[in-house]
Amino acid sequence: MALAVLLPTSSGQALQLPGATPPSPPGVHRRFELRFSNDFLGRGGEFDDFRTQQIGFVAAVLPRWNLAIDHSILTLEDRSAPDQGRIDHFSVSAGYALAGIRRSAYTQGLEVGGGLRYSGEFGGARMQNGFHQIVGSDPTTVPYTETDRLDGTLWLRLPGHGSFLTGARLPFLGGNWEIGYWVRAGTLVTTDSEWDGSVGWSAVASRRWFQTWLGVRGDWRTGHDRDQVTRETAAFEAGSGLVFGFRVGPLLMESVQHFDGKAAFGDLSLISSGRPLPSLPSGAPALSFQAGLSIPDVLAVFQGRWSSCRILRCSDEWRRTVLFDVRFGKPQFRDKTEWYAATRQVSAALELERAPVPGHEWFTVFGALGGGWRAERLEGEGDDEGRGRSNRVERGGFVGDWGLRFATSAANRSLSLMLQIGLSGWLPVSGGTVEFAGGRERLQRPQLVFLPGVVVQFAPRGS
Repeated sequence: MALAVLLPTSSGQALQLPGATPPSPPGVHRRFELRFSNDFLGRGGEFDDFRTQQIGFVAAVLPRWNLAIDHSILTLEDRSAPDQGRIDHFSVSAGYALAGIRRSAYTQGLEVGGGLRYSGEFGGARMQNGFHQIVGSDPTTVPYTETDRLDGTLWLRLPGHGSFLTGARLPFLGGNWEIGYWVRAGTLVTTDSEWDGSVGWSAVASRRWFQTWLGVRGDWRTGHDRDQVTRETAAFEAGSGLVFGFRVGPLLMESVQHFDGKAAFGDLSLISSGRPLPSLPSGAPALSFQAGLSIPDVLAVFQGRWSSCRILRCSDEWRRTVLFDVRFGKPQFRDKTEWYAATRQVSAALELERAPVPGHEWFTVFGALGGGWRAERLEGEGDDEGRGRSNRVERGGFVGDWGLRFATSAANRSLSLMLQIGLSGWLPVSGGTVEFAGGRERLQRPQLVFLPGVVVQFAPRGS
């Protein structure tokens, strides 16, 4: 325990280590985690400087081994700063649980890892401004800095937690509560001589599928001097603050508010604990609904699925589903931060899904092929374009989705929640050109996007 308190850890949003394995609450068994951070989850409102958006996932690929991937968008738009700009961080690392101590009253772990971090232009402007268009915010038009480099990372993490009381009764909340603590500690260094650190301690109250925690944290940053954006972000994230979070089943939310009132972070995540899915096809849902965002070309994506083994003739290995898809948004047009492609798309497809590894029915692979219709037009957001609009280009085309789905603890015979990561493609039958801002531009290009999402599945009674 003393070592966990003395050793600092790097953190991005809410005690994360970007690109490394983030901590999970006491007692939570994580096989897969999808994380999303945004400035509005910390402070609320419109605030787009520093680490403004972040998305990542963690997967337990082998016993004791974790794979972590993280994409962070750093911006500096403050007009009072000497240099404005943006930079993206894309990190990949593997972590190994080296040792652990388990006692009746406490658990202490040790995880080491390393990987790579790219700093430069990696789709962040398209992601940030496309998301702004979805929620009705103004675009962020600051240019990328000249930073363009790849660094190695080494990190160490010491998760720990313990219990003070079990079966406790709390006023107005009933009995069977477990009261304990949660310590998060670690450190990270890069080949660019950056060294980050923080330490956090929280009191935790848990009861069945609900947890809440309240604590403090402190962060340190050194060596972040390669550019103004990185330097200002590091200075913003350093300091001490109050941590508050809660878990409802597979859903986690956490917020950090610095004591000086200047900085705030927050994130949202969903965890798959490895609970098996209902057997396929007999236990397959009749209906499911999905919501998500495509990236880096941001579109809001809503999907509905219908399955009937009598009609679609499911096999013991494969479940067949009819998929209906609706998408809309205004993704940024290439690298032009004041041009956007207003997009509407509807499609239908036949989807096949199966659990690929016997004994590991907590995840499935899926693939879908079909066709649809898509409309696009260019719109300007800046003064130079005068908020002009081009003609609309409408085309038919082919669609395809491929990826993985993961079961969560929110599952029973009639209702379950799943996480999804995958790729989604659009291939129009032909392109089209429009006149815009004094020139001609091509729309209806082939597109391949990353598609994370959340799937709610409904099973018929008696299935």
